Amino acid sequence: MAQPTLQAFPSPRDKYPDPERIALWKRVSRSDARRTVHVLTLDLHGPNNETVEGDTALDGVYIISQLKEISSDSKSEAWTALVNAGVVTALCKCALTYQGAIMHPEGREPSQQEMEEVYRHMHSPYFVPLEILCNAFVSCAIPPTAMERKMFEDIKKHWSTIVQRVWSEPSRSLDLEPREDRRRERIVIPQLLFRLTMIDSAFLNVILKPTDLTLTVLTRSWMHAMDTGDTRMNLGVLLPFISDRGFGPDNWKAHLAKHPAPSIQDLLPRIFLGASKTAGSDKKKRTATQTADAIVSAFAAHLEEVSITDLSWEYDFFHALFKFSMEHNRVFNRAIYRSSRFWAANVTMLQRASQHSGPEKNSMYMRALTTFSAMPHNVDKDGKEAIDGLVYNWLSAGLFDAFDKTIVTCLGARGGAMIFASIVGHISRYLPELSVKTRAVLRAQLPRPKLVQVLLTASAVRASVGGGREKVDRDYEELKRPGPKTSDNNTMWVQAAWQMIASIMASVEEPGDCTRRTCETKRSAEAEEKELFVCEKCKLARYCSDDCLTGDMFEHSKICEWGHLLERDREISGSSGPGAGPATGEPEKPALTFTVPYSATAGPGGSPRLTDLD
Repeated sequence: MAQPTLQAFPSPRDKYPDPERIALWKRVSRSDARRTVHVLTLDLHGPNNETVEGDTALDGVYIISQLKEISSDSKSEAWTALVNAGVVTALCKCALTYQGAIMHPEGREPSQQEMEEVYRHMHSPYFVPLEILCNAFVSCAIPPTAMERKMFEDIKKHWSTIVQRVWSEPSRSLDLEPREDRRRERIVIPQLLFRLTMIDSAFLNVILKPTDLTLTVLTRSWMHAMDTGDTRMNLGVLLPFISDRGFGPDNWKAHLAKHPAPSIQDLLPRIFLGASKTAGSDKKKRTATQTADAIVSAFAAHLEEVSITDLSWEYDFFHALFKFSMEHNRVFNRAIYRSSRFWAANVTMLQRASQHSGPEKNSMYMRALTTFSAMPHNVDKDGKEAIDGLVYNWLSAGLFDAFDKTIVTCLGARGGAMIFASIVGHISRYLPELSVKTRAVLRAQLPRPKLVQVLLTASAVRASVGGGREKVDRDYEELKRPGPKTSDNNTMWVQAAWQMIASIMASVEEPGDCTRRTCETKRSAEAEEKELFVCEKCKLARYCSDDCLTGDMFEHSKICEWGHLLERDREISGSSGPGAGPATGEPEKPALTFTVPYSATAGPGGSPRLTDLD
C-alpha cells in the first residue's frame, strides 16, 4: 500500500529525543496551558512556525506525549486548564493536519528503506490525538460538568471533518500488522463516538447528517477487522440503524424514538460506500458489483477467523443488509449467491457450532442454518442462473457432508428440523432449474445413509414420545391446515426431510448408477443381467464392482434395514417427489410407520435414543 506523506526533519537540537525538552514540557504542560496549546496550533513552515519562547511545531511531539498522561485523569487541574485554553480544538486540528514525521540527527538523513521500516510501525497520523480525546472522555460525569460540556461542544464542531480525513487518508489503519496497533486505530472512532453519545445522545444527529461519513468509515473498518474487539465496536454503531433486533444503548433508543434516523434507503448507500474504494492512496473506485463482492468477502473472512462465540453480531449485520438490499440494492444479494467462499465458510460454521461445547452451540448453529434458508424466497426473483449458482455453491461447499456430521445438533436445536426440511425442500424444488453441472455435483453428494437413518429414527422417536400414531395424525393435519404457520416442533418436519432426500435421490440417479457415493462408474450389462454386486439383504443397493460393494457396506448398513420403507415411500410419492411434491415439502401421511428396526439405537427398555447415532 502506498504510504501517505512522510517527512524527515533534522532535529533542531543536538539530541532527539532531547531530555531537556522532555523535562521542559513535562513541567510546562502542567503549569502553562496557553503556551502548551499554542504550540499545538503552530505550522511546520511559514510565519506561524515559532513562538517568542522559541517553541516550534516539532515540540508538539513532546507535548502529545505529556497529554497522553494528563488526559488519563481528566478531572485534574492540569487537564481542566488545558480544556479552558482550547486543547480539544487544538487536538482536533492535530488530527486533521498531522503527517508522519521522522526526526534524525543533523547531516544524517535516513534512507528510503529506513523510512519505510519506521513508517511500517508508526501509528496513523490522526490516531494519537483522537486517542487522547478518547481517554479524556472516559471519566466524564453524567450529566457532564461545564468543563466536560465544553469538551463535547469543541469536538462536535470538528467531528465530520475529522471523519472525512480518516476516510480519505486511512494511512496504515487497514493493515494487518502490527495487529494490536492497527486494531486500536480502527476502533478509536466508535469508542470516541460511544463516549460522546453518553454525554449527549443528540450527538447521533451529527453522524446522521447526509454529508457525514462516520457510517462509511465504520463499515470500512469492520471489513478489515480481525477479532471481536474490532468487529463489535464498529458493528455496535452500525446495527442500531439497520437492524430491528433492538441494538444500541438505552439512551440511543430513547433519542431515536423522538428523532428517527433517516430511512434505510438513505443509510444503505453510506454503508456500501465504505467498501467502494480499494485500500491505498490511489483510491481506486470499485464498481457496484465489486463493492458488493468486497463486503461478502469480508463476511466470509470473519466467519473463517473470528471466534464462534463472537459471530452473532456478524450474522445480524449480514441478515440486515440482505433484507434491505432485496428492495434497495439487489446487486449485494446476487453477490452472496455467487460467493463460493462465503458459502464454504457458512458450511464450516455448521460444523464449528456442532463441535462447540459452550452455551452458544445451538443458537450459533441456527444462525448458520437460517442463513441458508433465508436465500430461496429472494433468489427466485433473480432467475434460473442465480438459482443454479446458489445451489451449486451450497453443494460444492459440502453442505450434505456438513449435514451428515451435524444432523443430531440440528434436530436438537429448536426449529432445526423445520429449517432443515425447508432447505432440502428448496433444493428439491429447484431440481428442474439446475444445470447439468450442478445436477452432477448433487448426484455426487448422494446417497446419504447415515443422514437418512438419523432422520428416520428421529421420526419414530418424536412420534413415540408424543403419543405415537395419534400425534403423527395431529401433526399431519396441522401441517395441512391453512392459517398460522406450523409449529417448529411438528414431527412432520423430520419426515418431510427424509422423504425429500429420497425424492431428490430418485430424481438425479440414472439407470445403471452405482449406489456408492462419488462413484461414477456404471453397472455393466453383465452385472445387471446376473444381478451381480447387489446387497444380499435388501436387494436395493446395486454397485458397479465388488470393491464398491464391500467398500460401501459399512455406510450402507446404516440404512439397509430401512430400504423397503424408503422404496415404498418412493412408490407412493412417485417421481415428482414426496406427498404434495417438492415445491411444498408436505410429507405423504401413509409413508411413515413405526415397525422400524431399533436394534442399533435402542436404549434401556427398548426406547430409541437419537443421541446414540452421532
